Amino acid sequence: MKLLGLTRWQWTTMATLTVGYAGYYFCRSNLSIAAPLLLQEFEGTIDKARLGTISSVAVLFYAGGKFINGVLGDFAGGRRMFLFGMLASIGATIVFGFSSGFAVFMTIWCFNRFVQSMGWGALVKTASRWFPAHLMGTILGILSLSYLFGDVVARLFLGQIVEAGIGWRSVFFASAAVLTAIAIATYFLLKSSPADV
Repeated sequence: MKLLGLTRWQWTTMATLTVGYAGYYFCRSNLSIAAPLLLQEFEGTIDKARLGTISSVAVLFYAGGKFINGVLGDFAGGRRMFLFGMLASIGATIVFGFSSGFAVFMTIWCFNRFVQSMGWGALVKTASRWFPAHLMGTILGILSLSYLFGDVVARLFLGQIVEAGIGWRSVFFASAAVLTAIAIATYFLLKSSPADV
C-alpha cells in the first residue's frame, strides 16, 4: 500500500491537519448544541425562526468566505491561514459567549463562519505541499473524514456540558478552550512544507 511509504513528517502532517480541522467543529457545532438553552434564556426576543436566520445568513458568509479565503490562502500560505482561521474562530466564540441579543449574535456568528471558511482551503493548500499528486485523492479522502469526526466528537462533548446544566455560555467557552489546545499543538506540529522541517 502506497501510504506505508510516507515519511514520519508526512504522517504527522496528515494527523495534525485531521485533528486541526476536526477542532474547527467545536466552534461550529456549538450553536446548535446551545440552541435550546438560548431559546430558554432569551424567550420572547429570540425564537427558532431568529436562530434559523442567524444560521442561514452565516452559511452565506461561510460560502463567500470559501471563495475569498481560498484566494487569500494562495498568497498567505496554508499553515498561516489554517492557524489564523482557528485563532479568529476562538476569539469569535469567546465573544459570542459573553454576548446577548439577536443583532450581536448574528454579527458574531457570521464573522465566525467567515473565518471558519479558511480551514479547508488552507488544509488542501498545505497537503498539496506535502504529498505527491498520485496520492492526493487518497490523502484528501482521509482528511475529509475530519469534519465527520469533529462534528460527532464536538456534539458528544458539548452535549455533556448541556447535560451538566452549566449553561449555554459554558458551551462556547469550552469550545474555545478545546480549539485553543488544538491550535497550540498545530502551531508546533504543522509545517508549511518539507522545506520547513
